[in-house]
Amino acid sequence: YKPTLHNSMVVVQTDTYKVTYSNGNNGTLKGYQGDYSTSFISGAEIVSGSNVIFAATPAENYQVWKWTVKSDGQDLTKGSDYTLSDDNKTLTVSSLQKNLDVHVEFSNQFYTVSAQSDTYGSVTATANGNPLAATSVLSGTEVTFTAAPKEGYVVKQWTVTRDNGTPEIQKNTDGTVFSGSELKLTITANTVVNVTFEQTAQFEVHYSAVDQEDTNKEI
Repeated sequence: YKPTLHNSMVVVQTDTYKVTYSNGNNGTLKGYQGDYSTSFISGAEIVSGSNVIFAATPAENYQVWKWTVKSDGQDLTKGSDYTLSDDNKTLTVSSLQKNLDVHVEFSNQFYTVSAQSDTYGSVTATANGNPLAATSVLSGTEVTFTAAPKEGYVVKQWTVTRDNGTPEIQKNTDGTVFSGSELKLTITANTVVNVTFEQTAQFEVHYSAVDQEDTNKEI
């Protein structure tokens, strides 16, 4: 008797782990397996060794405040068990080896604000009509910067630098340089404002009286 194998099927049972995730108010959290093309719902069973990514999206004027990462009630360690992106919005587990529970909280976004001028005047900052009491303000706050030039000087221009980027000269809608004494900004990034001054234009006027009968004759 010689058996003949017509069909064969090998079923390999791989380990899986339960992955749950949640978020607080003022933002959302999504889970991805492998890369960003495959998402999964909280409570899914994920194959052992999988790369798991959690992407947090704060609401406008909010930021990621705190991540809580646990396995069966035990806190996990940043660096050895998971990593965070530089902007704190993405958490990655490169090789899933245990059950996972991830939670993220959001908080108000604050930005630093500072104002400076050259030696020919000064500048002050106010919010809601009151002097700026701190160097940080809530995202979305309108701040008014007021320039006070010394006698004989006027505002030449304003520059604004956001998040250590390139200083931007403030301009009017027609493209000309803005040189008003008051600048209003809605703060949506770390902001440095600088105002420079220049001397007021001076003209020398010469005059004399002339004879009404003969305008070529000075009196």
